[in-house]
Amino acid sequence: MLRWTAHLLLGVALGCGGPAVGPAVGQRAPTVSLPVVGGGAVASIGDEGPALLVFWASWCGPCRAEAPAVAALATARSGRLRVQHVNLGEPGHVADRAAAELGIAPPVLLDPDGAAMRAYAVDALPLHVLIDGDGVVRHRGPTLPPDSLLDGVSG
Repeated sequence: MLRWTAHLLLGVALGCGGPAVGPAVGQRAPTVSLPVVGGGAVASIGDEGPALLVFWASWCGPCRAEAPAVAALATARSGRLRVQHVNLGEPGHVADRAAAELGIAPPVLLDPDGAAMRAYAVDALPLHVLIDGDGVVRHRGPTLPPDSLLDGVSG
């Protein structure tokens, strides 16, 4: 895992890794099962929308800076939009501690082997993927989706 994390850090820091290959806006979101921080449970991403996937890590400055806005969005759209935080490559205790510091509501999902990173072609952090009720990607990028798009997906 240390080697994988080092590659992710290096790739993000240097902007290497080439262009993302998918899923692109308009494509179906892949389903990936991931462990939940604290153990004993597994959750799926991409299996049910509307959902906003937030790929992050504790060392990511922009991830930390946007955490209050993501928390406010999750609260404002509770019951209409699932906000799923996917921590990339960090041990559960690190992700758990960072989530508590940043006000990230549980569950926090872990991507220990990079399955979600590969399936969603994460090439920089943070990455936000908005999935509509039909499982189709409607937004993909380093910024949160605009309210108009969120309104169209989550009502």
